Amino acid sequence: MALTAIGLISGCSSGEKREKALLIYVGAGMKDPMNEITKGFEKEYEAKVTYIYGGSGVLLSQIETQRIGDIFLPASEFHLEVARQKDYIDSYKPVVKHIPIIMVAPGNPKDIHTLEDLSREGVRISLGRENACAICKLTPIILKKAGIYDKVLAHAVTSSRTTVSEMCLDVALGQADGAVVWRSLANKYEKQGKAEIIEIDERYNIIETIPIGVLKFTRDRDNAERFMDYTISRKDVWEKWGYELISSGNSPVRHSPDGHRDDGGRE
Repeated sequence: MALTAIGLISGCSSGEKREKALLIYVGAGMKDPMNEITKGFEKEYEAKVTYIYGGSGVLLSQIETQRIGDIFLPASEFHLEVARQKDYIDSYKPVVKHIPIIMVAPGNPKDIHTLEDLSREGVRISLGRENACAICKLTPIILKKAGIYDKVLAHAVTSSRTTVSEMCLDVALGQADGAVVWRSLANKYEKQGKAEIIEIDERYNIIETIPIGVLKFTRDRDNAERFMDYTISRKDVWEKWGYELISSGNSPVRHSPDGHRDDGGRE
């Protein structure tokens, strides 16, 4: 069962009008930068923000079912594009890049240095449920490009994680030897001495773009658009948490519904 964290960033009393708080759907792996960005937004604009954290696919299902909220901030363009095709998105912009890497245990005890090493016997891999989150959906595509998906799947210790945070924890806690996760989140564990980062060969890797979109259900369009622009403007926070900035003038990377980039998978 997917666990969705719902966090009210700034407290409010029962007498206040909660409907004026912006409701933001955010990919679980972006909790650290978004908590920091929200504090700045609330202070500068005297606004209130409520978050729902979870896997991007799980969040999309919630949006489809509930049809409420103001902002969708998934971990990849694919899930926002699906939302756009379902006519849930009013406007959207690119935020930062998301780069997949291999996260391994400290000291790299299984001697993992390439994507192909994940297919070796005895290497325990943590995988996600394919449509639950952005990296969950992207990893099979990367592994299939390398021709090793079936081998990796055969000895995965789990293939049912619903967020990238869970897969990172599997490695950090020694429950798995490796996982394909986002560099930004793995950086946090590496700084704590709980992981090491292995680059993925550019022949197989797919660089993603994190988008942010205003939902058509918003009841406060002006404030939602203000939050979208503020989130993009806080480049200092994104860089602090290990994200790569998008060069000025770059347009959002679009996806076809099957999850493959229309541009062939390269940026």
